[in-house]
Amino acid sequence: MDIHVASIDIATVLSDVTSVASSSAALAYWLGRESTELNVKMRKLDARLENLSNAFIQF
Repeated sequence: MDIHVASIDIATVLSDVTSVASSSAALAYWLGRESTELNVKMRKLDARLENLSNAFIQF
């Protein structure tokens, strides 16, 4: 009977580890996409500021 209880514990642990791993992977993917979008927005802002700076220099 102890063997059966141990196998349930192992199954529970594997289930929990799988759940945490998949949640972590999803979070990492989401953060990566957010980081990419933020970088694109920052590049656009940098280009706008550069254009504004050039306009003042030419003025």
